[in-house]
Amino acid sequence: MRITFNSTTRDGMADLQRAASQMATYQRQVSSGKRIHRPSDDPSAAAAAVGERAEMATLDRYDEAADTADARLRAADAILSDVVTQITAARVAVQSGRGSVATQAQREAAAAELEAVAAAIFSDIGASLGGSYLFSGTASTTAPYTKTGGVVSAYQGNGAGLAVDVDRNVSVQVSFDAREIVAPAGTDVFAILGGLAAAVRGGDEAAIQAGLDQLAPVFDAAVRVQSKVGNAFRTIDGQRDRLEALGLASESRLSALEDANMAAAISGLENSETVYRAALQSIGAAARLSLLDYLK
Repeated sequence: MRITFNSTTRDGMADLQRAASQMATYQRQVSSGKRIHRPSDDPSAAAAAVGERAEMATLDRYDEAADTADARLRAADAILSDVVTQITAARVAVQSGRGSVATQAQREAAAAELEAVAAAIFSDIGASLGGSYLFSGTASTTAPYTKTGGVVSAYQGNGAGLAVDVDRNVSVQVSFDAREIVAPAGTDVFAILGGLAAAVRGGDEAAIQAGLDQLAPVFDAAVRVQSKVGNAFRTIDGQRDRLEALGLASESRLSALEDANMAAAISGLENSETVYRAALQSIGAAARLSLLDYLK
């Protein structure tokens, strides 16, 4: 009868390799805190984790878009506030230069103030952020108005509003048609202010009153557009809260898919080390056996 030791050695090595593989798996889990290191560790969980990471990336993009929209809206809000301030200043200037008691010097000063107001509003409405005009509609690379020889051009933008998506199916308007503000209902604030300056210089009370009446819709329009900006701010704030909640939920799901159970991983590492040492001892003992040991 012929006795071989190949099967004993082969079986011992297989047990050793299995134990080493399990020990390496648990070591990775303990050191990294992660249960999945490659798709083969858990194919279904790995696929779900890919989906969660894609969701988190989408939420991050919406959050960045909300930051961009917020910056543009804050700039627009500041500009609209100044337009309201300038129109108020124009009304005050008119009152200081009208009436029979006003001297010509006072009228000249008031007229100059009105011209300064017109220049300030022209500058306000031509504001841009990062090279993108805020009041040219979607024609964001074109200034809404130009000025040649002191004469303001016709509107150069378009009537569409630029919108930014801050969530799925939720967007906010971040650019506006300047005509909504400076030319409501067919009026023209630059022409109105120019006419008022001339009327104040000439002491034309009828023209002054007509100009003041025409300024009222411009003031109201600026306030109305500013209200739209305020509504957009509220939308962004609400969506940020929602995006944060969705992001936390996605992170929690991803953690459940990928994170290791540290107590189980440590216990598994200890058990696998015990099995590994036992396999080593078994192979060592088998290697010391001789044919006489089997014949005893």
